Amino acid sequence: MWFVSQFVHGRRRTYRYFNSWFRIDAGNLKGNSIYIRNKYNLSDAKQAEKPSTTWERGAISVKNVDVTNPYLETIRRTHDPAMQIKTLEDELKGSIGQALGKQGRKVLMWMKVMEQEREKYESLKSDLGPSSHRDEVAVVKAYNDARDKALHARWELVVHRQAAGFLVGNHKYVHEMFPIAEKLVASKTDKSHDTCSKTNDEELKGNQFGDQLDWWQKIGRWR
Repeated sequence: MWFVSQFVHGRRRTYRYFNSWFRIDAGNLKGNSIYIRNKYNLSDAKQAEKPSTTWERGAISVKNVDVTNPYLETIRRTHDPAMQIKTLEDELKGSIGQALGKQGRKVLMWMKVMEQEREKYESLKSDLGPSSHRDEVAVVKAYNDARDKALHARWELVVHRQAAGFLVGNHKYVHEMFPIAEKLVASKTDKSHDTCSKTNDEELKGNQFGDQLDWWQKIGRWR
């Protein structure tokens, strides 16, 4: 019986000790938090602080970012920036060359269509039937449409080469590399229309004056 009473009294003393210790520790924590809040005026700051926006939080997060780390130092030691610039230049040259080649193939494609329609036109000229005349008109229209597309593709090639830095003799070189024939005219058409078209062609051929492009190629770009 004595042993049981001693055990009970001991547990009560242990409980009182830990209870008093927790109360003291909680009081210290409360006092420290009050001290810190009063020292830095955190309660007033929370009341005065406005809700931040997304861009404000992003600006704060990227401000004074330290970019020095071992990984970047290793990259700097093993890679030469000059070589990287040379690699980028080579990639740009390759991309420009591929774009110019693709545009040149586009011009050749429409020129091939023109050639095919021209062969059809030549084969239909010997036939004098009414059905052949209708076919001839359709072939002439297809040829002229392909010619317009070829001219536009050639103009795009000139623009691409000009943007890539080919400034001297660019138009002359492209026109010599990709010559495009004149339009076709059906054999049985209105004579007045033929006369008018011939007159316009003669006027264009008789015009010997240069244009702004000629001035730029010969004089303007060297000033």
